[in-house]
This record gives sequence, structure tokens and C-alpha cells, in this order.
Amino acid sequence: MYRAQYRNFGGYETIMLNHTVDATSTDRAGIRWYELRNTGGTGWGINQQSTFSPDATHRWMGSVAMNSAGDIGLGYSASSSTMFPALRQQAASLPIRSTA
Repeated sequence: MYRAQYRNFGGYETIMLNHTVDATSTDRAGIRWYELRNTGGTGWGINQQSTFSPDATHRWMGSVAMNSAGDIGLGYSASSSTMFPALRQQAASLPIRSTA
């Protein structure tokens, strides 16, 4: 797991974090990410989460962050039997709302 990122948006706080998982139960590495949210001091809970593994490529050593507009960026290492190790990135605008 990489470091957790904290942001205070005034009306709510977020923590973004991720870790590597077996995305398919067949030993393919993927990135599982989470947005934790605390609204009005009511306590932390999972606001959204997902596993990023859209194809047969292994993904690991992820880093996820959120900017001031609420957009999420994910950087990670990637490799497969037909691809040398590489660095990749993925970005998404909120709300993603995938809970795969």
C-alpha cells in the first residue's frame, strides 16, 4: 500500500488509499482503491471503492490521489507476458460510483 492522501474540502474530508489485490482470483494483480469520507464530523466511512483491472495486464505499486475538483488520478506499474514493465496512469472525474 502506498501512502494515504488526506484532503479537507470544508464541508467534508477525504482520504484516498489503495493496495494491490488478486483482481480475478487467478493471480492477476490489480489495484484496489478507496475514498474514505467524513462529513460533518460524523465519522469515517467508505464513500466509493473499486478494483482497477480492465484487461490481462498485471498492475501493482499503485498511488491514488484526488485534486481540489474531486478528480481521481491513479498511477501504477504494469506488466504482462507480452509487455515489459512500464509506468501507467488513469484519471477519472467524480462521481465514479463503481463498487466492483
